[in-house]
Amino acid sequence: MTQLTTEHPGGYRPFKLRWAPADLVPRLASIGWRGAILRLIALVTLLIGLAPSQAIRGVADDTFMPHWRLDGLDSLLGGGWVPSAGLQRILSEPGTEQTLIDLTSTFVYLAWLPVCWAVMAYVIIIRWDSYRRFALSWFGIWYVALIAFVVLPVEPPWVLESVERTLVEGSAGFVNADPNPTAAFPSLHVGLPATLAFQARAAGIRTLSRPLFIFTALTAFAVVHLGEHYVIDALGGVGVAWLTVKLVERIAVRSPGYGGASRARATRRLTGVVPGRAQPPSRAA
Repeated sequence: MTQLTTEHPGGYRPFKLRWAPADLVPRLASIGWRGAILRLIALVTLLIGLAPSQAIRGVADDTFMPHWRLDGLDSLLGGGWVPSAGLQRILSEPGTEQTLIDLTSTFVYLAWLPVCWAVMAYVIIIRWDSYRRFALSWFGIWYVALIAFVVLPVEPPWVLESVERTLVEGSAGFVNADPNPTAAFPSLHVGLPATLAFQARAAGIRTLSRPLFIFTALTAFAVVHLGEHYVIDALGGVGVAWLTVKLVERIAVRSPGYGGASRARATRRLTGVVPGRAQPPSRAA
């Protein structure tokens, strides 16, 4: 275990990291064949578990439910104008070649799923003790969002005349492969990294939570700027992510199968009580 020191008002205290790059090879070597097989099964489970979601997502826009537009609600947040249209007027040049900020937003937009898969790979390899909690949150956000796509089909801002779809030309084939153009609310682009960020925070993995919160904020800006989602969609993604992790953590507190250390962290976060430690007597009113 790598140990660093950080300055503290009361002096210096140790700050422990669960791993460092130099520790990666020894950690991989210590997994063993059984551990490697279990981790491979975990990864395959994540892939297979999403197959029904993607199949249903492809036909979710063909149901009898009416399609909605949230531009009126979004205009309230934008002071009378749709935020996507306002950002494009300020930061982009409609009808011309893409600007640097358009390219940057497109890169973030396309990076969301590879980043989230990389995080899950990190958890499987490095933080195996937290895998089940992450897996529950992972499937939770995907399938809660799927229910919303079926019940509340929402068209993206780029269907409006005032908003352009400013994704760069090279990404058009990838984006157009989406079988459901009304899967806007809640935004999975924002909700999935937000879920992983909240779950990493709940599990005490700061090396993941802080970068993921930053990435979530960047993704929220990108999807609104590109006209792919309303601000309401992004806020909905964060809200669903928070609720999903809260539910998973309550399951973790009540389930002995999640491991003592992980369960203790979840209990402390939810109740403020450290399991196994005597609590100070309450003062009389």
